[in-house]
Amino acid sequence: MSMDNREDPCPGLQALQSRMKALPSPRPPAALRAGLAERVRRERLKMVVRSGLAAACLMVLLGLLAWARFDEEALFVGDHRHMVATGLADIRTQNPDELERFFSSRLQFAPSLPDWAWAQPTSGRLCRIRSRVMARIQYRYGPHDLSLFVRPARSLAPEQLRERHLQGYQLLSWTRAGLEYLLVAPEEAGSLRPLLGKEAQPGN
Repeated sequence: MSMDNREDPCPGLQALQSRMKALPSPRPPAALRAGLAERVRRERLKMVVRSGLAAACLMVLLGLLAWARFDEEALFVGDHRHMVATGLADIRTQNPDELERFFSSRLQFAPSLPDWAWAQPTSGRLCRIRSRVMARIQYRYGPHDLSLFVRPARSLAPEQLRERHLQGYQLLSWTRAGLEYLLVAPEEAGSLRPLLGKEAQPGN
């Protein structure tokens, strides 16, 4: 007898399977669907709030860093004004080598002073700004007094010359050979950026 002509041993099972296929797909109750949708909405809202808080915290942090730098620059200007007004100095000389030896014997780093033909050093003094001890060298440029602050750089990565203006003074800063230099000069002295030349370029 042919296999196709044999009777199905379980005709009831086939009928049950056919009925189950015809049934509609089960759906969760309306209350359950609404609850799941609300949960999804709340999770999305939490993600949006968290993202907004993270962005706000980042903006606050950047603002605080900018303010801290601005505040420190104001301290440099204040120290320059005070030293020029009082004439205080730890050493008075126009010899850059003497100034370097003086600071090297008193600091944990050896300041290397720039070789400027356009400005003459007149004196030097140890100063402390934000708990960091550094060298301050006073220069004379025509009728103007300048202050050059030298301290170890916070980072070994070189920084290009930066220029800011604050309270009637120009501040120019750069790093070279692991040292950070910050020059404070009155605005009426004119722009000193062109005079710094290669001296203010990292690696020179």
